[in-house]
Amino acid sequence: MSSPRQPDPWRGPLLLVLAFVLAVLAVVTTLPYPSHKRNLLGYRSVCAFVPLSTLTLAGAAGFAMALRSSSAAGKRRPRT
Repeated sequence: MSSPRQPDPWRGPLLLVLAFVLAVLAVVTTLPYPSHKRNLLGYRSVCAFVPLSTLTLAGAAGFAMALRSSSAAGKRRPRT
């Protein structure tokens, strides 16, 4: 029989960095920027799809954090 798969020690920190980068990008999309097209909220910003792109990036960051916390929960040892 095969032994249980060992958790990857880099998974938690990588997911944390990924969540941080996605959260920063979500904020960057809302910054004002002199572009030729207004976004869906009516002002000119880095991204023309501001509310949609911001929510998508924030949701992806939240998903990465949820995945990280679920993988961390699997590492906890039960009390004896």
